[in-house]
Amino acid sequence: TYDGPQFPVSPFEGGGNVYTGISAETLAEAMKKAVNFASNDITLPAMCSVVLHFDEGDVSVYASDAVAMYLQRVHDSMGHDNRVLLIPKKSIKAIVNMLKTCAVFRGVEANDTHIKFVFDDGVVISCLTDAKYPNVKRVLPQSFSKKIHVGKMMLMDSIKRVSLSAGDRRRIRFDLKSGYKQFDISSADEDLRKESKENILADINADTDIEIGFNADNVIKAVSSMRGNNITLQMNQSCSATMWSSDEDDATKILVMPIHIDC
Repeated sequence: TYDGPQFPVSPFEGGGNVYTGISAETLAEAMKKAVNFASNDITLPAMCSVVLHFDEGDVSVYASDAVAMYLQRVHDSMGHDNRVLLIPKKSIKAIVNMLKTCAVFRGVEANDTHIKFVFDDGVVISCLTDAKYPNVKRVLPQSFSKKIHVGKMMLMDSIKRVSLSAGDRRRIRFDLKSGYKQFDISSADEDLRKESKENILADINADTDIEIGFNADNVIKAVSSMRGNNITLQMNQSCSATMWSSDEDDATKILVMPIHIDC
């Protein structure tokens, strides 16, 4: 026989905030995609987390490695207090599996140190990351002077081909011309003397020409995370954050920071 003190005490003794009315399917999709954008740098525990943000009638899921950010709003009809919960990325797989396989998702309960996902046939409890997340509203640009509409698969295939000549640094370049219906994607590896360029048909609305560089892997990750057949890319300058979205997925926004390109 064992005495009670030898067993761990539930982290939810004393209660916590309860959040209900959330779609299990939508939450699972958002968390599964967001975890791919979380950082692997253990010296930045906040950035190694997936954020579950309750704000009045909406729930947002987001994650970032400080270069790219995934943000998805999960709409529900329940009113909530404003709460930002940081879930370690190592807990996400178990949470997503339960959200996808359990028949009835009852909701989320959270206190100061732990979060609990409640189902009819079980629960998943995870500790919360003890850190403060950057203010996402300050990161999101409010307006853009340049907007591009382009086919998702056409863009993805072109980037994959061009990036074969990008070398280890994986740098690719977009050359956008104001008033044109197409733009160039190019890359070059001076060490191996390789370069590639492709022309992409697109609907471009821009006040000026712009040349902007990206890490190819970040763009591929962003584009592949969007639903729908067409992608909208918005930007202001070659050194400012770019916003990626889809007309068929207005709840999801992805930010990608550009990188320096050689002129």
